[in-house]
Amino acid sequence: MNKLDLINAVSDETVMPKKDCEKVVNAVFEIILDELKNGNSISVTGFGSFELKKTKEKEITSLKTKQKILIPSQNAIKFRLSKKAKEKVNC
Repeated sequence: MNKLDLINAVSDETVMPKKDCEKVVNAVFEIILDELKNGNSISVTGFGSFELKKTKEKEITSLKTKQKILIPSQNAIKFRLSKKAKEKVNC
């Protein structure tokens, strides 16, 4: 499912116009990203939680050139599925 499919599914479930559903879906994603950017975690009861984790700086070796390359530390989004959602997916 892609973003357009999600918008269509929300429209079908809620009987809202697709334009309004697109605004809602976009707003939800923007709010989640803004909160993570500000250092906050997002917890949606019955679905899961999002949090920002800092990856460690690491050194790798290029397979082509055999040179060492330093990968800097960066932010990564971690998602943990809730117990209720796990049960629904694994039924």
